[in-house]
Amino acid sequence: MESILWEMDIAVGDSSVPYHVRVARGHGKTSDAKVITKKAVAYGQRRFPVIVAASADNAKEILDDLYHGFIDHPAFVQDFPEISIPLIHAGGTYQRALNQTCFGKKTNSKKASNALVLPTIINPKTRKPFPSSGAVIMAVGFESGARGMVRMSQRPDVVFFDDLQTDDLAGNEGRVLAAAAKLKKTFLGLAGHRKKIAAIMTSTPIERNDLSEFFAKDKGWKTTTHPMIISWPTCYHKDGVRDLWEEYNDLFQVEKLEGRKPHLAANRFYRENRAAMDEGAKVLNPHNFDRKTEVSGIQHAMNLLFRDGADAFMCEYQMQPPEVEAAFEITAQLILSRVRKGVPPNTLPPNCVLAPVATDINPGYGLTTAGIGFDINLTGLIPF
Repeated sequence: MESILWEMDIAVGDSSVPYHVRVARGHGKTSDAKVITKKAVAYGQRRFPVIVAASADNAKEILDDLYHGFIDHPAFVQDFPEISIPLIHAGGTYQRALNQTCFGKKTNSKKASNALVLPTIINPKTRKPFPSSGAVIMAVGFESGARGMVRMSQRPDVVFFDDLQTDDLAGNEGRVLAAAAKLKKTFLGLAGHRKKIAAIMTSTPIERNDLSEFFAKDKGWKTTTHPMIISWPTCYHKDGVRDLWEEYNDLFQVEKLEGRKPHLAANRFYRENRAAMDEGAKVLNPHNFDRKTEVSGIQHAMNLLFRDGADAFMCEYQMQPPEVEAAFEITAQLILSRVRKGVPPNTLPPNCVLAPVATDINPGYGLTTAGIGFDINLTGLIPF
């Protein structure tokens, strides 16, 4: 997990190429983005981060979490009092922030629903502002307007795209293309014409050809992928032989159907066979598991696989959306199953609202004409 933070940290300082980090569901993409944002403004690495979330509500939650991260974490308060102390004393209220001074100078801090302006504080030792002074953090929903984000002479210098996908977006190819175009045209142009903005996107695919897949294939973005299971247990599906993990899952399901707490028997089985079941396995975060019902991060990953099914797990946890088989064979039996019995020939449906007719020219034997009629419910009959 440290490698993901390291990648984001490097990307914040690099405006040459936008960076795309694909991470398994539930592995803290948003938390990592917030940590990197705090670091970037605290050290003056960036002056105007913009966080773009899937919705305005998500954006507001992220900004609120950042604000409380500045004032509620004792270690941060101790390391960066020039940020935390003024914000704590302002108490999040506009009037206090408006009249707040430090060393006789106004701090000019501000907290709004979509923006946080950090206090301007003069370092008494250097007599210069601290690196974070006056930095702006904005958080907006993806559907919101993003043009004209300027404060005084500052323009955004880094943009975080935080898990923008929804189920509705992922399942619509037209919306995916429109979203990708908006992201590039609107948000990547926030720095203005003379400067290139640094960009970091975090995502998890929902299905094939969704927004995450689109940018993973975009050669203009640098993409790294972090699946939940880095290497699979050696015994899992080895040579098609029934393995220990299948026995484990069968035991779990039986205990569940019998109305018992399935994790008790499952954990006992896992502890007895753990060496063989874990052999060869490596997961993204070994500490990511429920201490009340699970023993290890490997077990947690396999539990998700059995719970959600292979297709869903390979998509959202392994970043490998399965191919969707769209082709099917048209057989005589299939056609006969769609025939409405008892309808005489040359009959249009009652209350016919549409009756298209098409003619195909076949030089070998003449013309072939076919017609179909539809009622208001789009039930069709073929009269000829």
